[in-house]
Amino acid sequence: MAGRSGFGRAFRWFLTCAAIGAGAVVERGMRLGAQFLEPHKHAIAPEARARALQRVPDLRDVTLHTSDGLTLRGWFSPGTRRAAVILIHGDGGDRTQLLPQAFVLARHGYGFLAYDSRAHGESDGDRTTWGDCERRDVAAALDFVSTSAEVDPQRIALLGFSVGGTTATLVAASDLRVRAAILSPVWTSLDDEVRSKSGRFAVLKQIPALWALRRGGVDVDAVRPVDHVQEIAPRPVFFIAGTRDTDTPAPVMERMFEAAGTPKRLWTVPGAGHGQYLEVAPAEYEARLIAFLDEALTQR
Repeated sequence: MAGRSGFGRAFRWFLTCAAIGAGAVVERGMRLGAQFLEPHKHAIAPEARARALQRVPDLRDVTLHTSDGLTLRGWFSPGTRRAAVILIHGDGGDRTQLLPQAFVLARHGYGFLAYDSRAHGESDGDRTTWGDCERRDVAAALDFVSTSAEVDPQRIALLGFSVGGTTATLVAASDLRVRAAILSPVWTSLDDEVRSKSGRFAVLKQIPALWALRRGGVDVDAVRPVDHVQEIAPRPVFFIAGTRDTDTPAPVMERMFEAAGTPKRLWTVPGAGHGQYLEVAPAEYEARLIAFLDEALTQR
């Protein structure tokens, strides 16, 4: 009897420890989900604007207005070719994040619009939604560019980085004003990304993290680029990945590429980490990007 009693106490102790451990993991998952929603609002440094003006003298301050009542702030350069690219930064970034790409575009006469997504930079908003509500931001950007007298509304492309790539994919799939998309890089789905970023005990963390996102108003089931990327066809898509990208690994981009319709192209940059394509291979990046846009946005 004493042996059985000792075994029972040990078993209860084991269950208690397991419950405490599981509870701690679940709590970490909920904190992870809450962190995903955190805003990244800050002023844009005057020095950043001054540097951008030096490189692009016709740069203008602009405001965009979303369908849910937010004001977004950004910079617009019309270029000289009556064709423009909307630049959509990643989580935690702002309109300056993709300025190196904007300078490449400007050198070749392409216009661009770089703006702070909701809850980022100097734009309104109190939470990020990882591509869900940000679709309204891109729609507002398309409204602005497509009604500009200096841009042909049939010659507009999106360039999305990271979470911006998620948003770009979802909008390009449903809005025919987008004539081409550059995705560099993009996750297959929000739930896949959350699982990847959950680390140890990912399954236990993923469920509460997604619950926190849903509780925060994110339509997680709608943020599945892999289910919609094929809807962009027959408009062209250019996927860019890096062999050293630990945030969005190259196999994720290969899956996205396989799911896409044609025409499409994939460039995996040797030695490039997350977003380092222009830094690692500047000449090739410029040549490939401009060749893609020249073909996709040819005057009809």
